[in-house]
Amino acid sequence: MKSPSYLLSIVALGVCSIAAAHAQTSASASSPQSSDLQLGVDLLSNTGGANLDLYLKHLSADIKQHWLPSFNQGANLPPFQQSDVSIRLTILPDGSISAMHLEGSSHDVAIDKAAWGSITSEGQFQPLPKSFHEQNLELRLHFTVN
Repeated sequence: MKSPSYLLSIVALGVCSIAAAHAQTSASASSPQSSDLQLGVDLLSNTGGANLDLYLKHLSADIKQHWLPSFNQGANLPPFQQSDVSIRLTILPDGSISAMHLEGSSHDVAIDKAAWGSITSEGQFQPLPKSFHEQNLELRLHFTVN
């Protein structure tokens, strides 16, 4: 037969494991991970034949990099709830943002602010590619939190 102290250690280890698993589940419910955040981009401008794939890939990565910290500062999403935010923006040839509009709200101020802040915290994007000859680039960004 095992000693009582040995059994007590096993029980304590099990309780600690359960508590750690619960804490991890609670943390992931209130603070999303990068994989919980999805960013979609609608190209609204005429490209004139210019390939903007690489530019949009970098722009999306920059925004998403700022989104997670912005989100974790104030938003507290209940588990199993999805929220969507849509923001329309216009980028000038030098990469500066000339206009932004909230087109679709999540109806949670903190979530909307996090999406908005992920764009404004960037300040200015890379200049538009030389192959893009339009006056500006208009995009609609879809922020989805799972």
